[in-house]
Amino acid sequence: MVERGCGVRKPSGVYLVSTPSRYGRPIEDFLVDPPQALRDAEGLLVDLPKIGQVLQEAVYEERDGERVMVRPSLVLDWVGAEYYPNVADFVEEVRRYGMSRRVSARFDFSQLVPGSRQVLVHPRATILNADEYQRERCTTVGVPTCPKLNGETERAQQTAREHTAAGFTGMCAGLWYEDLDEATVTRLVREPVNGDLRTLRACQREMPAFTYGGAVRPEGVTPRYQPGIFLSLPITGIELVDDPGWEESSEIADRFDALVRRASASRLPVDVVSE
Repeated sequence: MVERGCGVRKPSGVYLVSTPSRYGRPIEDFLVDPPQALRDAEGLLVDLPKIGQVLQEAVYEERDGERVMVRPSLVLDWVGAEYYPNVADFVEEVRRYGMSRRVSARFDFSQLVPGSRQVLVHPRATILNADEYQRERCTTVGVPTCPKLNGETERAQQTAREHTAAGFTGMCAGLWYEDLDEATVTRLVREPVNGDLRTLRACQREMPAFTYGGAVRPEGVTPRYQPGIFLSLPITGIELVDDPGWEESSEIADRFDALVRRASASRLPVDVVSE
């Protein structure tokens, strides 16, 4: 059982998952870099609740007398800073274990089709004063200047070229790894390396199931944040966590069977898992 930043999965819980594959694309291809503001199909800002999801239905067009899907459904989901105070916390968790996000039993699963995506939002995704960070980049923590350097798509590589160009001062996903909250990390260096004071920022972040490296924010910099979309992942399936209580209670068994039927209204694989 993997303990995530938000805990372990619950019996009878229904989860939208994106399962990594050794033959799949790297997570860097799915980072939204720079982060985007939350907007609907008409370009209007979306008021996303802190608990629960917002489902944006698929968009269709009539082409030569046929109804063609031009954009699959999207599930907008808020990643709370209570469990993931650092944006990189969630990114690194997904890198290792994939995405698993609980949804309500009343969720409209019929809207989920191959190509549907989970769009993740974090309250600290966009650093408005990114230029102050860019002047103090810490190059000794093993994190690339721009994570998109590890992406495989041409779009990822184009972003990396822009974000690593001389004089770039804007927001980049690499800054998530240089904005770790001091209260959540363990310092690695007590003395400057080669006289470089920036090396004092190097640290390790311990999550419940893994550890990753980064840096605390530059000394004297006060971040100004704006919520934003930072990750967009294909939903590869739906998982229901088995509830052993059904063996002793017909009510629990009936409720669980109803959950399976509701989830099966989607066009995605549905699995019952032990944890």
